[in-house]
Amino acid sequence: MSNMFDNADQVTIFENSAYFQPGRYIVKINACKLITGGHKGDSFVIECTVLGSKSESDKAPGVGETAAQVWNASGQKRDLARSTWFGFLCAAYGVEQSDYDNAAWKAVSEAVIEKGALNGTILYLECFNKITKAGNDFTKHNWGGVPTAEQMAEFGVAV
Repeated sequence: MSNMFDNADQVTIFENSAYFQPGRYIVKINACKLITGGHKGDSFVIECTVLGSKSESDKAPGVGETAAQVWNASGQKRDLARSTWFGFLCAAYGVEQSDYDNAAWKAVSEAVIEKGALNGTILYLECFNKITKAGNDFTKHNWGGVPTAEQMAEFGVAV
């Protein structure tokens, strides 16, 4: 038998999550994860509770639902995945990538993934579809950082 069940006591059971659709959202971060060795390789996951949603898609997650951004972090996608991850961290912390050196970014990433440093943080997110070179739809996630009072009011989220 394979070693699939090694460390079974450390396995995380994930809630069923919807994926973000084109639109704008106010979200609360539930967890940020790096899943290694999944069926598609390594993946980053940002799992959120939707506090406010403005989308025309009938598949868009509504208020109170769990939704996630998930992206592949293996093989040829590794550099793009790291860029996406650091873009998210910069938005969440309101910093520029040049504000930290390599050691500091490693520490920040570890704190976010392993210790839940961003869990409970409320952020603004805007999503839109773009067409890939292969002609497929791809949902682009633009993390906008901590929402302004005006954005919170627009979504009817208590400040």
